[in-house]
Amino acid sequence: MSRPVVLIGGQDAEAAMRLFTSEGVDARMVATAAELREADKQGVRYTLVHVGVDDGEAEGTYARAHHRKARARKALSSPLDSVEGIGPARKRLLMRTFGSLDAIREAPVADIVRLGIPERVAVRLKELV
Repeated sequence: MSRPVVLIGGQDAEAAMRLFTSEGVDARMVATAAELREADKQGVRYTLVHVGVDDGEAEGTYARAHHRKARARKALSSPLDSVEGIGPARKRLLMRTFGSLDAIREAPVADIVRLGIPERVAVRLKELV
């Protein structure tokens, strides 16, 4: 299933909407950042397209800024963030050593402890990740 295309209005938004829909693309028009926040809350994954020249309209500017912040937060979060005792340094060490969350899941607790992570934190890590 493909992601819907979300258009932020601009000079040529109506023409772009007709073009996308004539090609069978699920396209939607938004006017405010609140509409993007609602889509994010619902877990809708979409491709954001700004159509036309940026004429300084506040709604489009806020909507694009919201989209960038939301995507940046999701890109930077990890299941490791929810483990008490795993901060940025230990997270970096784990990812450099094991390479992926799947490898961390499969690693024995002893291998994690050998990295200098306390056993109680390693056990909690295995439970939560």
